[in-house]
Amino acid sequence: MNEFFEVYAKSMHSKFNWPDKFKNQMVFFQLVFLFILLNVCPNPVFAQNEKEEFILSPRVGLEIDSNEVEYFNIFPDLNNVKGVIYKLDNFMNLRMLVSLANGKDTTITFSKLGVEELRTYINKHEILADSQNIVNWDLLPGYGISKMNFFERHGSIVFVHCDSVVYSGKLLRVTDNELILWASTQPFRPETWNVFSKKIPIEKIDKIERKQDLTGKIFGITLGAGIGAALLNIGFSVFNSQNLSVENTLYLVAGGGVIGAGLGWFYDKLTLSRRKYRIFKNRDNFLKNRPNLEKRAIFTSIYPPELKNL
Repeated sequence: MNEFFEVYAKSMHSKFNWPDKFKNQMVFFQLVFLFILLNVCPNPVFAQNEKEEFILSPRVGLEIDSNEVEYFNIFPDLNNVKGVIYKLDNFMNLRMLVSLANGKDTTITFSKLGVEELRTYINKHEILADSQNIVNWDLLPGYGISKMNFFERHGSIVFVHCDSVVYSGKLLRVTDNELILWASTQPFRPETWNVFSKKIPIEKIDKIERKQDLTGKIFGITLGAGIGAALLNIGFSVFNSQNLSVENTLYLVAGGGVIGAGLGWFYDKLTLSRRKYRIFKNRDNFLKNRPNLEKRAIFTSIYPPELKNL
């Protein structure tokens, strides 16, 4: 650029015999023009030297917190990790500065190929148990399906009454301010988070009813079946099984089954009071019931990063 102005000035000086006053003005305008060119116009030379900020995965962002480290089990051989910052070096290797709870720091490096596998490991974390081959484990030494943490649980189905509206779904997560439902029969997946999740503020909740889970149903059916079998045995004893016709035997079996089913239904209704949480849009009532609700949620203290900013 300076050579350009120098050649330009010499050419102008050769054509015209400028007075000294005009020469000084000319130098001044050249400097102004150079300033504008460098600061206003885009300069591809400088633009090429600026590196874009590297993000390992949109699920963790520029920094990895302790919850994300635990959920993804990013460091299988490290415990009590407080946080991680990272960047790419000039050879495209990923360098991580890991802060531990004991106040010490350590550095871990992933190769260029390992970075891509780590990215897949994080992005596809929820389906790795069923699709192990999507990650090349040889490029991630120390990692493996056996070392992964799976915090997702089945979750109870609840009915949340809000004025004249009733929302139903699995308990996804319980916070101090909201109840989050998962309205899908499929397991939690980050790509469908915004589609199947429903956040309900405490101020809108009148009551919550929890559907009887499979264990309770089995217990009720077993109890009813046991009573029905006992009645059937009594019937055989009273009427003498040798004198019973096939028709009467079927009556006894059917009667025992009906009684068993009825007692199972009665057990379900009897335990409903223990599965009903009265909130009345009151925060204190909700916080009293939160421990019982949280035990039934899909995620508790460790959860996907998508559920962090609620």
